[in-house]
Amino acid sequence: MPVAASGCKDLKVIFADGSGAQIDGTDNNFLDFKNAVSAALGRTNLTYDFYELGSETHNGYRYPATGIGTESLRTLLTTVGAYFSAGESYSYGESVAQGMGELYSYINEVSETCAQTKFILSGFSQGAGVISESLPVIDSEKIVYVATFGDAKLYLPEGQGLFPDACRGKNLSPYREYVPDCRTYQGILQGLKPYQPDNFDGKLGVWCNHHDIICTSYINWVDLDECMDPHGSYGNSFNADHVYEMAAETIYEKVLAAFGGGNSETPEEEIPVRQNVAFLIDATHSMHPLIESYKNEAARLANVVFENGGAVALYTYRDLQDSANAWLLCSFETCTQSVFQAKLNTISVGGGGDRPESLLPAAMRAMTELHWEHGATKSIVVLTDAGYHDPEVHDGETITLQTVVEKSLEIDPINFYTITPPGSVQDFYRDLTEATNGKSFSSTNELDFSTEFITNRPDVKLAREEYVGGVNQEFFFDASGTVASADIAQYDWDLDFDGVFETSTAVPYVSGIYTGPTTGYMRVKATDENGLYGTMSAKVTVLSTNSLPTLEILNYAKSGEDKLKIEFQTNAFRTMVVLNDVIIGVTDGEEITISDFDFGKDNVIVLAPYDGNGSCGEAKQIVIEKNSEVSVVIYDTNGNELRDLVAPNCGKKREEFYY
Repeated sequence: MPVAASGCKDLKVIFADGSGAQIDGTDNNFLDFKNAVSAALGRTNLTYDFYELGSETHNGYRYPATGIGTESLRTLLTTVGAYFSAGESYSYGESVAQGMGELYSYINEVSETCAQTKFILSGFSQGAGVISESLPVIDSEKIVYVATFGDAKLYLPEGQGLFPDACRGKNLSPYREYVPDCRTYQGILQGLKPYQPDNFDGKLGVWCNHHDIICTSYINWVDLDECMDPHGSYGNSFNADHVYEMAAETIYEKVLAAFGGGNSETPEEEIPVRQNVAFLIDATHSMHPLIESYKNEAARLANVVFENGGAVALYTYRDLQDSANAWLLCSFETCTQSVFQAKLNTISVGGGGDRPESLLPAAMRAMTELHWEHGATKSIVVLTDAGYHDPEVHDGETITLQTVVEKSLEIDPINFYTITPPGSVQDFYRDLTEATNGKSFSSTNELDFSTEFITNRPDVKLAREEYVGGVNQEFFFDASGTVASADIAQYDWDLDFDGVFETSTAVPYVSGIYTGPTTGYMRVKATDENGLYGTMSAKVTVLSTNSLPTLEILNYAKSGEDKLKIEFQTNAFRTMVVLNDVIIGVTDGEEITISDFDFGKDNVIVLAPYDGNGSCGEAKQIVIEKNSEVSVVIYDTNGNELRDLVAPNCGKKREEFYY
């Protein structure tokens, strides 16, 4: 179907969906991505539209998105055997090739009639592979940005090895946007090397959910649902981190840069830091003289958060002898500006008894049951006139100040801010606010400053959410992604997990070496020239040396007209077998036979060794060229190499599909 010459747009946003998707504009991944990007691009004066790969035929190509879905994959990983079928491996390769051909043809057809149109390329799962494999033949000058989600061909060299660089915050790939697992080295179908062509520098970003089996290769052998579910959770209705919204903001920034001086000029604007703020209001009887002023202050602060696109939640709490000592009035999802104000108006005081109140259980409830957004600056604002019980037993669980502090650091972190009468009550809360890197404010003379501090403090970002390494290895902590409205004057670091910032730097990075196994939360505080400060924390785990499983191929040979037999040596718990980018099964042995094997095609077999904890060692690859004679010894029993394995980039050659 040719592209119409009329109605040229500034931008075409192309999305390629995953295996088995309904390509009719109704799939959740396409809709959620489209909605997120539309909201972001709607802030510009550019014209744009969307194209779903596979919705039309171009130059004879149309992407069918065929392949193995997660249910079939679960079955394959459950069935441990030695005899596998080539199955759908050939149709999967044809599906990817069709998608690549359609993508290449569509871009060229649009460009012939709309020479000024630029493109955003994006894809999920198999569709991400279509996009990433096509980049070497796409004219990068036409592309503003490329975003891939859950790509089985993802390659991040910094994730290789037992204690990879990524786990220590070093040598991170520039296209690594959201990849929580530091050991992510390559997708389950092996990585494209290089993943980013040189001419796409600064134009590519990858998103890979935590423990997504497809792009991380991690497998939970005990509970396969645990590693299947993350791959189906990129859509905003399933993903608490709102991955597509995160990507949409990056796309928005790239579009501003690309079109800032062009014909469709879009003025630069400062993007406000997104805030998550939970209010905990003391509603015991002693609050009667203060409750109305506190409700007004909560409304004022919440309005600033709402105006900047943030989210708020509202709780009240009382004393431990009250029948219910914490009430959720509205959450981040349900608190609109009008709902928040209406819920505030319903708050009345009562109950209580002794002077301290039941704050700690209420704080734990807010931290554990709210969906705190990834990347947002997180605050709990306590409005009270009294201290709190410490420790306190709630529902059979002992909750202490330290319990609350550790939970706040775990959630990247949540800073506690208190508004209290000046004097002894304000002093009492400094243990909580300082331990969580927040601040105590007086209700009589610091209300304006509290709003400025909470909503305008630096948004501190670390390059990694978690660090893992070995004893005596260098860890590199990088906070250069910090965003602030004023220049940062100083960075303070707590690297020994004791809550004290023992190191100060003028630059946003520092390194450290740990001489023994340990675990804890490091912290960094960035203070701007106006005295406002923000913090970030990350878990650090230092381990003794261990090892990943290894595998060596001993021999492979033709066995009958359509069978291939492979012998190998491994110390793996299980070995995954991949044929032509399709997983065909796993084995706990050291010999397999693949039936329905087509020797009249180019074939790529990958054997990936996994340990019992789900981590993957270095995979080995066999390339069998079309109509070649197959009966060779690759390694002897001592592991000595007798013949080089052929390992061309990307395995199969697909140029004929789009040239």
